[in-house]
Amino acid sequence: VLLPLGAAIANRTKAVDGAPPGAWFKLHKALQRVGWMLQLCGFVLAYAHCDKYSAHWQHPHTYIGLAVVVVGGLQPVNAILRPHPPPGGWPAGKKPVGRLLFEAWHKGFGWAAVLLGMVNVVLGALLARELDFTTVTWAVPLAIGCTGITAFVLF
Repeated sequence: VLLPLGAAIANRTKAVDGAPPGAWFKLHKALQRVGWMLQLCGFVLAYAHCDKYSAHWQHPHTYIGLAVVVVGGLQPVNAILRPHPPPGGWPAGKKPVGRLLFEAWHKGFGWAAVLLGMVNVVLGALLARELDFTTVTWAVPLAIGCTGITAFVLF
């Protein structure tokens, strides 16, 4: 929930009337940091669970999860390496090619990771159901994943 929300804030709230300058960016960074840490914790816990109770790499959920964690894990590195605007903004208001490439990469792979992450929540919930986990174990993530996908499509 935090990672899609952080991406949506970056995408939709840059020009909110009355908001302090850069507020969208601070909120985006805060949500992405917390979401990134929770994603990493979830990946480690899922890996440990499979070590003890299951087998690795037996379902598309695991492959998509790895891809999302790798792409998501590279996003902070990408953001650190981004070309920063000089004081006063870009000369003639024109962004250099490096900045345009960063934006295409960061936004494109970021949104891909968000969408694949939501799809993977649904796949994981369906897998948990298939493995006879308790109803709450699969129904809550299924509802969250479906809500996220619906919001993504409508937003």
